[in-house]
Amino acid sequence: MLEELIKCKVCPHKCKVNRLEGKIGRCKCNDKIKIALVSTHMYEEPCISGTNGSGTIFFSNCNLACKFCQNYEISQLGKGHEITIEELASVMVKQQEAGVHNINLVTPTMYAYQIIEAIKIARKNGLNIPIIYNSNGYENVETIITFLLYFEAIDFSFWGSPKWQIETINGKEDGSMALMYAMLRYIRDNKTFDNLTKENFKEYLKGNVEIPLFEERFKIIKNVNKVVNERFGGDFYNAIYNITKDEDLFKLIIDNFEDFKDIRTYECKTIYFYKLAQLLTSDILHIREKKEKIKVDCSHLVGCSDYKIPQGLRALNLVKYNKELADIVDNKVEIKENSAYEVEIRATVIYVIDEIKRLLNNKVSAIELNDYIWLMSKNKRLSKRPYHLTRTTNY
Repeated sequence: MLEELIKCKVCPHKCKVNRLEGKIGRCKCNDKIKIALVSTHMYEEPCISGTNGSGTIFFSNCNLACKFCQNYEISQLGKGHEITIEELASVMVKQQEAGVHNINLVTPTMYAYQIIEAIKIARKNGLNIPIIYNSNGYENVETIITFLLYFEAIDFSFWGSPKWQIETINGKEDGSMALMYAMLRYIRDNKTFDNLTKENFKEYLKGNVEIPLFEERFKIIKNVNKVVNERFGGDFYNAIYNITKDEDLFKLIIDNFEDFKDIRTYECKTIYFYKLAQLLTSDILHIREKKEKIKVDCSHLVGCSDYKIPQGLRALNLVKYNKELADIVDNKVEIKENSAYEVEIRATVIYVIDEIKRLLNNKVSAIELNDYIWLMSKNKRLSKRPYHLTRTTNY
């Protein structure tokens, strides 16, 4: 992992200096770890500080140069002292022994690779409390976008009895959050999916039961990785760098990644849904809009037909099922993929969201409505009725 410092690109500056030889880039850091303060912090947000405090470790220097920085002596003047990776691991363990709720890494980006090594050592020595990555937000956009491509390609169909879940440092997680946690762990340890094996993948997804559609997820990850390497030279971000319109990015995704296609047949007609492709398009453009301050267009996307949006629309009385379908859904009977009912449920989502959008004079995008209804469906009061069950790689 530390070999990444030979040509450092840990932050968006991408100075490419050889920090292992003691050279410094914009962040004024070489290969040594430098910290300014270790403390039990009682004045973070209540959910972080709790009753016993947050175990903060303030790192010296910074990859930004904010003139208003409240920690100017630390971030700009480099106040602090050098410690080794082993000493950093020891600091984390001692913080835990002091009774803090978490390890709070303040402005850690410049030392990310050293911190990863320190965490590995600390874990072996008993560290088991949550770790907070308290950064300035100046992170590599391409890293986030590449992660989203792989994550959203297999972010589907978690339902089951019992539901698949994994143990994390924050307790048990299931569904998308569990998958995200597992994939972040994999990338932390392996960086790329080039050498992913079925056994290795299964180990990272290991939970109380096997994740549904494991074989399909593994195949999709391998397919996506193959396309990224063969068609985009291993650099997906570079391929989409100049794209700011949803229709252009969406076309690139479905033209190149077969597993993002989401098509059904209904009464001899072809119906296009593309739930995951739309979601990936929206997420990429909105992240670039916020991080890179560019203007993007998401006006052509439609409702994302999955299982939570129909549940939300039904709870809000915007959709009503006939008695037969209501009985099937409420009794948690599986609806087959590409069956008439499955297509009708999903098509209704697109129609209703489009109607709401029209009634609001198109002042709200379909994706914004989609997000709002999805969040509403997470409300316990509105989620009393079950969502429909369909085993599919599309949602």
